Amino acid sequence: MSDHGPLAAPSDLAWPDRAYPPRRRWLWPVLGLIVVLLGGGGAAAVLLLPRTAAPAAAEVIETPASPPPASTSPSAPAPRVRLVVPTKLVGYPRFTNPEVERALIAAKEQLGGTAKAAGSVVSGIYGDPAKRQLRMFTAFQVRNPDQVATLDAFPRTLRRVGASIATDFAEVPAGPLGGTARCGDVVRDGTTMAICVWVDGETAGQVTFYFVQASAIRRDFLQARGEIELVA
Repeated sequence: MSDHGPLAAPSDLAWPDRAYPPRRRWLWPVLGLIVVLLGGGGAAAVLLLPRTAAPAAAEVIETPASPPPASTSPSAPAPRVRLVVPTKLVGYPRFTNPEVERALIAAKEQLGGTAKAAGSVVSGIYGDPAKRQLRMFTAFQVRNPDQVATLDAFPRTLRRVGASIATDFAEVPAGPLGGTARCGDVVRDGTTMAICVWVDGETAGQVTFYFVQASAIRRDFLQARGEIELVA
C-alpha cells in the first residue's frame, strides 16, 4: 500500500500566529496537534484513505468487531460494537473550550471530506491541558483495512506534518476486540506525547496521551479503547 502521496496540512487550521498569555500557552500546542492528527492532511487521514467509505452515521456507530484471536466458538457471530464519545476517558472528564471545539469540528469535517464518510468519525478531548493532563482520541468505522501497511504509514505521515518520532511505533496488545496496535513517542514543537494506534477488520483509531511516554500508558490505551468501543 502506498502513502497516497504527500498530505498537506490544511491552511485554514494553521497554528495560531498570535502570542497567548502565559496562562493560555497550552492552547497553541493543543490546536496545532488537532491539525497534525485530525485535519484533512493530518496523520489520522492515513487510517481512512485506502478504505471504502462507510455509510454516514450519527455520533454512535454500530459495526461488527473483529473476533478475538483465541475464540473458543469460531462459528458464533462476531460481537457488535458501538463507537462512542465517552463521558470520561481513562478517568479524565471531557475538556470544553470554544476555540478547541471549533478547531476539532473543523478538523473532523476536513477528515470526513478526505474519507467521504464524515459521519463515521468520532473524537473527543479530555483532561486539563493547563495542568499538563490531556488525552485525545479519534475512531472510525473502516472496512477490512490492511493493518500492517496502515500502521506502517502512520508515523511516516506524522513526519510529513512536522512531528518528530522520538521512539519507533512498536506493537502492543490490542485488547479483547482484536486487531493490531502500536504505540510510539512523538514530539511536535516541544510538546511530547505518546500516541497509540489500532486497526482491525472494522474499526481504526488513535489515542494521544500528552506529556507522557508510550512505555507508561499501555494499560491506559487498552482502557481507553474499551471505553470508546462498547460491545453491544
